[in-house]
Amino acid sequence: LGILVIIFIIILKDYELKTKVNHRNFQIRRSFPEFVIKLTLLINAGMTLSRAWTSIGKDYVNQLNKGESPLFLYEEMLVALQDIQNGVSEAKAYEDFGKRCKIPEMMRFTSVIIQNLKKGNDTLVMALQGQANEAWEVRKNVAKKEGEKASSKLLLPMGIMFMIIIIIVML
Repeated sequence: LGILVIIFIIILKDYELKTKVNHRNFQIRRSFPEFVIKLTLLINAGMTLSRAWTSIGKDYVNQLNKGESPLFLYEEMLVALQDIQNGVSEAKAYEDFGKRCKIPEMMRFTSVIIQNLKKGNDTLVMALQGQANEAWEVRKNVAKKEGEKASSKLLLPMGIMFMIIIIIVML
């Protein structure tokens, strides 16, 4: 019985960890389009990448001070900003940022930024706008899927209510 309890606890902890990771990835995917659009607008307005990154970080810290809940994407962005301020190269900090987020969209985003840093590519704004549009489409599709899941979950309670109404009408 003790061994079964230990196995159950291990399985429960594993499930809890997977749930937290899925929630984290969902939240990162959800806030990614907004983040890319902010970064694109600031770079398009004439800021450098590092100044735009710092500006977004300061805005996020101000939002946290006002009492808003923390977002994982921006927390990872602050870690990357702190790495840069501690002397880590920008390319390495952005690469680590993408690796910590562990979603494909973020890996493409960081590869575009690193390529821009290394080669001095002037099409960064266009690439970021393309990624922002793609991220919004992914977010719309995820919202549609969540809506479909919600409607299918409501099917059983609606069926029960229908049966109750039929019984009331029969009585």
